[in-house]
Amino acid sequence: MKISSDSAIKFTLYEKVKHYIRIERNTTQQEMSIGERFIAGAIAGTISQTTVYPFDLMKTRLALQTTAENKGLMNLIKNIYTKEGIRSFYNGYTVNILGVIPYAGIDLALYETLKKYLNSERADKHPNNLTLLVCGAISSALGQIITYPCSLIRTRLQTQGECRLCLL
Repeated sequence: MKISSDSAIKFTLYEKVKHYIRIERNTTQQEMSIGERFIAGAIAGTISQTTVYPFDLMKTRLALQTTAENKGLMNLIKNIYTKEGIRSFYNGYTVNILGVIPYAGIDLALYETLKKYLNSERADKHPNNLTLLVCGAISSALGQIITYPCSLIRTRLQTQGECRLCLL
C-alpha cells in the first residue's frame, strides 16, 4: 500500500509540477535545468510522503511487534489512535520530510539528467532498458546515501509509543 501509492503519487505529481514550471517560463520547448527538476522532484516527494506517511509508521510498528502482540493492521491502527492519538501517525514526520526533499529531488533530477546524458549518442532518442535501469539505480542509490541519517532518526521516532514531539 505504501510503496505503490507513494510511487504513483510522486511520479504523477512530478510530471504535473514540471508542466507548471514550463508554463511559468512560458515555453514547452526549452529543456528544464537540473535545479528545476530537483524542485519538481522535491515538491512531488513531499506531497506523496505526506499522503502515505501513516502507512510507513504502521509498517515499522508491525515489524517491531512480537508474534503474541501482532493482532493485525486494524488492531494496530485502533491502538495507536486510542492510546496515542491521531498525531502519533505522524511521529518522525518532520525528520522524514527533511530527508525526502533532497532524496526525491536528487532521485528524479539525477535520473532524468543521467538518462539524457547516457542516451545522447542514440539516434532514436529512446533509452533502452539497460540505460533506464542504470539511471534509476544510480539516482536512487545516491539519494539514499545522502539522506540515510534522516531515515535512521525517522525510524527511531516512529517506534516511540507516545507522541512527545509528534512532528519531530
